[in-house]
Amino acid sequence: MEAILTDLEWMHLKEMVDILEPFAEATRLTEGEHLPTISLVVPTLLSLNRHLEQYCYKAKLLRTVVTELQISLKERFYGVFRNLSLCDEIPTLVEIGNQHPFGEPVYLLAAVLDPMFSFQWMIDLDISDWQKDHIRGKVTDLIVEEADFLLLQSTSDPGENDDAFEQKQACMKLFANYKKRTSDGHLKNTNSQLDEYFEVVVEDNQLGCFKFWRVNKRRFSSLYCVAKKVFAIPASSTAIERVFSRGEVMFRPYTSNLTDKVLSALICLKCNQNI
Repeated sequence: MEAILTDLEWMHLKEMVDILEPFAEATRLTEGEHLPTISLVVPTLLSLNRHLEQYCYKAKLLRTVVTELQISLKERFYGVFRNLSLCDEIPTLVEIGNQHPFGEPVYLLAAVLDPMFSFQWMIDLDISDWQKDHIRGKVTDLIVEEADFLLLQSTSDPGENDDAFEQKQACMKLFANYKKRTSDGHLKNTNSQLDEYFEVVVEDNQLGCFKFWRVNKRRFSSLYCVAKKVFAIPASSTAIERVFSRGEVMFRPYTSNLTDKVLSALICLKCNQNI
């Protein structure tokens, strides 16, 4: 017996599709393998939240569903919304980074260092201008701090023994003033790179994220180190789960004699067959 939907049921179905369609698009984007997915987290969440807020006013039949989805979204990603001052009724200045789910600062850093977004996602922030300025300043400071840390890490030699390190430190006391000036100069250089980066992405952000940083890695050398570290983090474990699924397909009873090296090589070839 064929089921025939009534006009009311069709209206319910159409409204449900309109509500969930952006979520389907967000799922496809954040589960991708060829783009940096971690930079999509903050812009995607803000876009979904804006979509639900706007749809709540025009929903005729499923307003409760929209409200519950918005509550669930903020609970699941409370750390991100907390970092963006979107969880308090009274405007406050919050520190970037907290212990709540998705509260790590890396999500904000990744969004800013993606030339497709930069700080443009702040358009969707329903907060005051002084709060936006505070968040922008905090995120910029975090990028500079991370760039300085990576530079220091790359210039230090972990192979030195303690005696050699102490002798080196004693010799360097003579040139401590020069070292301080060099450090200050690097700080200015990182800040100037950030200023230039923001100008570049506003004028032209047609390049993809990976291509942009590949082309400009010398121009923005300090920022490139941070971007390389940040974009290596996937937004979800979907891509990793696909690798294990392919390994499971290959490791069958009739191939159980494969060594770990051979199996690893086969999985690597399978996952990179389109390169």
